[in-house]
Amino acid sequence: MVIQGLLEKEDVPGACRYVEQLAGSHALQGSKRFCDNETANVVLAAKAEAMEQLGITADFAVSLPPDLPVTDTDLAALLGNALDNAMESVQNTAEMKVSLRCRVDKGLFMLRTENAISGKVHQDFSTTKTDKESHGFGIPGMREIAQRYHGTLDAAVKSDRFILVVCLLL
Repeated sequence: MVIQGLLEKEDVPGACRYVEQLAGSHALQGSKRFCDNETANVVLAAKAEAMEQLGITADFAVSLPPDLPVTDTDLAALLGNALDNAMESVQNTAEMKVSLRCRVDKGLFMLRTENAISGKVHQDFSTTKTDKESHGFGIPGMREIAQRYHGTLDAAVKSDRFILVVCLLL
């Protein structure tokens, strides 16, 4: 999206700099393997690196095959948005840990995140940020992806913990 935005603004040098930054990222150098799916590995490695920099423990258990009947962009959006939301939410808590479980089994893609929360959570899980024009697309976007795959997205707050579960029919 960043590259597309830069190119739409005809900022070719900016797009080239961004690609160079991506190429230098540890996440893209394949040093850490979480599963057999390359797209998932890149997203998970980038998020694990970001969590480490923030002092957040990444507790990932992922079992995804190399090929999924889910587009790479949808897979990246599901994993990325779920982890971005969890990372932001957990930063002001005593338990700086994000748990992610993701696997494919019996024709279902299942993704679950869990993390401690502090502060207010809207009943509809809409953004609590004041700049609503630039934020609040994560869960609605994930819900739309789940619906396209005839699946579900469930989010709940239980005992000061946020739990997100996404199931896709494969």
